[in-house]
Amino acid sequence: MRRAIHAPVTLGVMAGEYKPLYRGWATDLSLNGIGLLTEHDVPMDAVLTVNLESVAGEEILLPIKVCYVMQMMSKTYRIGGTFSFMADEPGQDRLFGT
Repeated sequence: MRRAIHAPVTLGVMAGEYKPLYRGWATDLSLNGIGLLTEHDVPMDAVLTVNLESVAGEEILLPIKVCYVMQMMSKTYRIGGTFSFMADEPGQDRLFGT
């Protein structure tokens, strides 16, 4: 089940610490992922971190794997990201089996 949300977010990477790369808009959230709008054509299969600080009131960093990108208008892209949390075992991603 998806829950509609309407909030600004940042997308970035973890390189020792969080480094924001893009600004976006969260449109929906589910147990398994998040829907976003951005002005950037984000590469498929990219592993990014979404900061939901505007929703939670504090920095919340969630890792996602980009599984869907669709150009909506000339500079607007719809992105679907699946949460990509690491399993308890090192080297195992519980969602993607890698």
